[in-house]
Amino acid sequence: MIFYMKRFANIFSILLLVFSILFSSFDVVQNLSDYKWTNRVLIINAPISLSEKFQNQLIEIQQNYTGLRERKIVLITIVGTKYSALDFTDPESNTQWKSLTKELEEVCHESFEVVLIGLDGSEKLRQTEVLYKEDLFQLIDRMPMRRLEMNEND
Repeated sequence: MIFYMKRFANIFSILLLVFSILFSSFDVVQNLSDYKWTNRVLIINAPISLSEKFQNQLIEIQQNYTGLRERKIVLITIVGTKYSALDFTDPESNTQWKSLTKELEEVCHESFEVVLIGLDGSEKLRQTEVLYKEDLFQLIDRMPMRRLEMNEND
């Protein structure tokens, strides 16, 4: 019984996050270039929100808001033709989503994909499997700009 309750709670959390992504919006329209030198951008693309990989990726993202904030991550989700973004660096915006221009269509593909864009605006990672938070954090923490950030915080 406890197993089913935990499973239901996980599914409910995922669905709540998916519906937040799909049905909320913020009036500011931005371009990916607006994030250059201020944020790293993690793009999650899926044809439908019920995609198993998409839901698993959201679970990974959900598990460490603090780590994402520390690494200046902006999450952009593309589900079908809907675009939304969440800026983890601004605690006030964690419930506010921003619409993006069609610039993301260049990144958008018909299958699940995760893309990481660094502070310098260049692509750092592109893969078609779920990106685990440990792998994401290790990749970012090896980047020169992130190493400078960590040294400044010491």
